[in-house]
Amino acid sequence: MKWSKTLCPDSGEAPSCPSRLSEGFDPVPDIRIGALGLSCLSGNQPFALLGAVGTSLSGALPSSSLTAAASGQGGESPVLRAPIPELEGLDSPGGRITCLAEAALGQALFALSEGTDWSRVLVLTLLPPPSSPRGRALETSALEGALRTLHPGLVQASFRFAEAEAGAVVRLKEIGQALAGGRWEAVLFGGADSLVDVGTCGTLIGKGRIATVAAAGLFPGEGAAYLLLQGGGAGTPGRARIAGAGHAPEPHPGEADSHPMTGLHAAIEAALAEAKRAAADLAVVVLPFGAETSGPLEWHQVTQRLWAPSSASVVRPAELHPSLVLGELGAAALPVALVLGCARLDFRHPAAGTVLVCEGGDHPQRGAVLLTL
Repeated sequence: MKWSKTLCPDSGEAPSCPSRLSEGFDPVPDIRIGALGLSCLSGNQPFALLGAVGTSLSGALPSSSLTAAASGQGGESPVLRAPIPELEGLDSPGGRITCLAEAALGQALFALSEGTDWSRVLVLTLLPPPSSPRGRALETSALEGALRTLHPGLVQASFRFAEAEAGAVVRLKEIGQALAGGRWEAVLFGGADSLVDVGTCGTLIGKGRIATVAAAGLFPGEGAAYLLLQGGGAGTPGRARIAGAGHAPEPHPGEADSHPMTGLHAAIEAALAEAKRAAADLAVVVLPFGAETSGPLEWHQVTQRLWAPSSASVVRPAELHPSLVLGELGAAALPVALVLGCARLDFRHPAAGTVLVCEGGDHPQRGAVLLTL
């Protein structure tokens, strides 16, 4: 299956598929998250991911072969990366992405019942851009072939691959509309990426953005996650419910120090409006920003709009920062963050009834997904 521009099939295939799937303020139908699949530095259990992120157990390790100059300091220092130990010896980012996707998808798909119509199952995988070093090392046809072997039913399933940088929440909104239109019985929505290869690290080194043992910055990581999504109203079994989702363009990504940032705030407002909730209802927020200053500055601008600083009674939500523990996850960032959000909903000490998962990054799209029980 080739790269997907839309999840709406050709006109002869499904006349019920809605025509306006990518508008940020279209209502998302009630979507239940039925199962989770995870493969990352903290392992394959969502509760372990929550524990690592909640206690800030950073997986960044100095590289034995890659160094970079620290700004304002003499000499070079080892760069920091967060590779998964079990993938040691697998040098190709394409091979690492395939292994990660296989491990995560294999967990999520076995929650499907025996009576599933596999011809109405979609596997949507977010991937890095084909023009990137890791994207060029990945053959989607080989990836699809490997994933189809995980279960006999996947021979009949549909596979789509999409660029995460075009907007992960955009794709999630499309899925909701397609599920509501009856096109799919179930969707396995996920992403896989690995940024620890020499080519990707070299690009970050060249831009002066990579973290070293002597200087702050981004540190590359890797991971994959899939979520089993199905339609259904209140009372339908599931791990969590997607109550609202929104996305919006960001005209100035990475420039929060010199421009007002509007995209993430607009996306959050759209998600809240869709769920008929207010910012004061949010218990936890999962943020997409790493250690670069632009991310926290962007979030600061959002908080000034959502929670008035002049009000002493306003309680801001707790924050979870997976990028500071797992490193930059690229195309896997939003799916892993959604798994983290579900894990936080499962945790009851203290209970959190609402978790907002945010999408950000260098690309000009921002997104927000509101999870509830």
